Amino acid sequence: MVIAVAAVFLLPLPASSLRESADTQRAISTRMRLFGVSGWEELVTAVDAAARGLDPDTSSHVVVIAQNYWQAAALDELGVALPPVYSANRGFAYFGMPPVTATTVLYVGSNAAETTLRQTFSEVRLLSRLNAPLGFPGITKHVVIWRCDHPLRPWSDIWPGWHTTILDSGEGIDP
Repeated sequence: MVIAVAAVFLLPLPASSLRESADTQRAISTRMRLFGVSGWEELVTAVDAAARGLDPDTSSHVVVIAQNYWQAAALDELGVALPPVYSANRGFAYFGMPPVTATTVLYVGSNAAETTLRQTFSEVRLLSRLNAPLGFPGITKHVVIWRCDHPLRPWSDIWPGWHTTILDSGEGIDP
């Protein structure tokens, strides 16, 4: 029965639905429910390139922090050789915070995170931008990868302030 109902709703959709950008909340929600999320490969490749660009001394103290749990889950699952992945968003925050030895962060998020990152780290640099053509805004499209060095406070002080339970596409929310 479920298969028949799904076929009735999916068959009329044109194949181009998978090839067009989804920029409105309605289009994002519909496409995500029907076709899944696009752009994970591009996200993993971009973060991997940022991690490979670090010098060996830094590499032993780096973690990845994703602005939202979707990014964190994709990076954690699909990123074979990435540094440990964390996110303070929703349930992913309960998997733990970065260790005290984490002095460099590759932060995957939006432009809106810049102010918070600059208040949290002594050095913040924009490394790259990800704009997967078929990606979802704030998740795999319009995403920025920041390099953040030397937290100004211990992670035990930072992490609770970053924890959020907001279910959001990721665009515009601070860490």
